[in-house]
Amino acid sequence: MSTSNRLIDAMIHRGYRVRDRAYLLRNSEVYSLTKVGKFRVIAPRDLAKYTYGGDRQRMETDVRRLVREGLLVTKPASDLP
Repeated sequence: MSTSNRLIDAMIHRGYRVRDRAYLLRNSEVYSLTKVGKFRVIAPRDLAKYTYGGDRQRMETDVRRLVREGLLVTKPASDLP
């Protein structure tokens, strides 16, 4: 994704309603939720590499927002069953 497209994506939020909550999410955040939902567990390096084209900083920003919204939970691999 070009720098200008990343900036546009970072500014545009789309509204979603799930049950009794409303969320404003960027396309990249929705895409991340889709990828995480497919596998249930994904290593941060893989999410950054395959979903964000290696842009780890952008991935971390999205993940922090998704965690804050209660849409994503992060855990160390040692906590997984």
